[in-house]
Amino acid sequence: MNSIHKSTFSRVESFSLSENFTYRMALWNHATNSRLKPLVARILGFACGAFVALGDFLIHAALSVCKSLIAVSILPFKCCFPIPQDLKLSSSFVHLIYAVRSLFQVAILPFACLLNPDRAYRICEHNRYEEVKIKEMEHALIAQKMDQIKAEFTSKEKTVESQRITLTDLGNKLERSEHSLHQENQTQIEKIKNLQNENDHLKDKIRNLKNNLPEIHSDESHENEIIANFQQQLQESNERCASIQEKSSKLIQMSMN
Repeated sequence: MNSIHKSTFSRVESFSLSENFTYRMALWNHATNSRLKPLVARILGFACGAFVALGDFLIHAALSVCKSLIAVSILPFKCCFPIPQDLKLSSSFVHLIYAVRSLFQVAILPFACLLNPDRAYRICEHNRYEEVKIKEMEHALIAQKMDQIKAEFTSKEKTVESQRITLTDLGNKLERSEHSLHQENQTQIEKIKNLQNENDHLKDKIRNLKNNLPEIHSDESHENEIIANFQQQLQESNERCASIQEKSSKLIQMSMN
C-alpha cells in the first residue's frame, strides 16, 4: 500500500493546462441550458487547443531542464538527507515525458476538440487514469485485506466457540465429579462414624469385662471347689461299691460251701 502511494505523481508533475482546458470544453459540450455552448466548445477547442498544448510543452520542458540541473547538483548529498520527490532525477523524466506528449498534442488536440470534446478530455486525462487505476488497486487490496481479516475473524470465532463448548463440557464434568466426590465423602464420613460408634461400643464392652473380671475369677474358684468335692464324693462311693461287691462275693462263696 505504501509503495502504491509513493508511485503517484505530485501536483507539479501532473500539472496540465490541456486537461483543465478540455475539461471545461467537455462541460460546455454537455450543457443543457444553452444550445450554443456545445458549438462554442468545439470551435474554441479547435482554435485554442494547439496553443494550450504548446503551453504544456513549454512548462514541462522548462521544469524538466530545471529539475535535472537541481537533481544533479544535490545528488552528492543524497546519502546525507532525504530528497523530496519533486527534486529527484526521476521527476525531470516525468516532465520530459509530458513535454513530448504535449508536443504531439499540439497537432492532435485541435481536431480532437472539434470532433468530440469528451474524447479530447480523455486524451489529456491520462494521468487521471493512472490515479484511478492506482485507487482501484488500493481499493482491491483493501477489499482483499478485509476479506482476509473477515476470514481470520470467522476462524477465530469458530475456534473460540469450540473452546467455549469444550470449557462448558469440562465445567459440567467437573460439576458431576464434585457431586460424586461429595457423595463419596459423605459415605466415607458415615462409615467412619459407624466405625467410631462400633469402636466406642467395643471399648465399653472391654471396660465392662475388665470390671467384671474379679467376679469371674471368684466364680471359677467356687466351681472348682464344687467339682473337687463332687469328685471326692464319687471316689468314696466307688470305694463303698467295691467293698460291698467284695462282701457279697464272700457271702456267695460261703453259701456254696
